[in-house]
Amino acid sequence: MWCGAAISAVAAAAPARDEIGLALPAEESSERPALLDLLRRSREEIARAAGVPPRAMRVTVHPTVESFGQATGQSWYSAGATRGSDIHLLSIAVLRRNGQLERVVRHEVAHVLIDRSLDDRPLWVREGVAGYFAGQFDSANRGFPVSLRCPSNDELRRPSSREAQRDAYARAEACVAREIASGVRWRDVR
Repeated sequence: MWCGAAISAVAAAAPARDEIGLALPAEESSERPALLDLLRRSREEIARAAGVPPRAMRVTVHPTVESFGQATGQSWYSAGATRGSDIHLLSIAVLRRNGQLERVVRHEVAHVLIDRSLDDRPLWVREGVAGYFAGQFDSANRGFPVSLRCPSNDELRRPSSREAQRDAYARAEACVAREIASGVRWRDVR
């Protein structure tokens, strides 16, 4: 369910191939130019790095954690969610206050661009590749423990806490980075 009452309307038609539709809470409407710039920059950088074409996307910024949860089914400690070309984000004020705005936007934009190529892969691959291209993985940390265990779909879908979620995502990103460092192309990570 979209929280349309508290969010300014996105154009009724789907955006053209290179457009970004953006729905913001009225109280965050002044953030539109800066957020659109971040979305466009992220899309171009990630598309270039991944070797994929830019895609249109629709972004909905939710006014409350509750409206985000209702629209996405995600837990209160999730900050973004993507299905196809639709991105849902917590409020910009919350993301900025937590120092997560750019990281979350880049991660969700990466999903829009790469998920089609990874449809048949485990969730750790999709999340790890999104994190890798979003620039979240610490490139200085190239030592991967032999015992590194990639997270299960359940660990990523239903983490027991915010800390468990962070751990699962970090392991997914490390698993993907380990594969890429060994010469595996991102599209071939399994």
